[in-house]
Amino acid sequence: MQKLCFPFLMEIVRINFIYSIIINCRHFGIDGLLKMPIIIQYGSSFRCKSKNGIAFLKPLKMNMLTIKYGNRIKVDKGGRMILTGDKACFNKKNSVMVSSGGIFEIGNNFWVNAFTEFYCRKGLKFGDDVLIGFHIIIMDTDYHPIFNEQNEIINPNREVVFGNKVWIGSNVTILKGSHIGNNIVVGAGSVVTGNLLEENSIYFGNPARYVKNNIIWERN
Repeated sequence: MQKLCFPFLMEIVRINFIYSIIINCRHFGIDGLLKMPIIIQYGSSFRCKSKNGIAFLKPLKMNMLTIKYGNRIKVDKGGRMILTGDKACFNKKNSVMVSSGGIFEIGNNFWVNAFTEFYCRKGLKFGDDVLIGFHIIIMDTDYHPIFNEQNEIINPNREVVFGNKVWIGSNVTILKGSHIGNNIVVGAGSVVTGNLLEENSIYFGNPARYVKNNIIWERN
């Protein structure tokens, strides 16, 4: 019984209750105070410059979004973070930057482990049951525009879309315009630059290519 209780108590001790209360009240008023849908641990920051910059599409309840130690989440004015499910977790030392006009959408049962960077200027969309490992970069922009001789931008921002039940291995880079289908595993160290749409499959390499199908993976 003690082994079961100790990790739970440690998670409680790590919660920055005052900061969590401030964030919930700021964005959801009294309903946020009573239900506390966002739980933030010490050492993390959540900066959302617009009152409607974060939205839950499911009815509010406690601990829908868990932000553990060392995360940095920033949503600029005009950007939005939308949670379509009722459970999402940023584990440790991840970074999220949503610029004006960007939409960062998270499905149900979303989990990102550690040292992952999200850059959103147009759209990052994650389905349900997405598992993201360590040291990953996901971006929908090149950040710096490139022009042709007619002074037209030739590298516009393009959204990144994840289906349901996607597992991204460690040290993966996912670039703008990528679309990952359902029940897909992307192997460690891969670079994703396009569409990975063969369901129930493993992709791997630089660029990521189809390796094996008829697979099913399970979360521990």
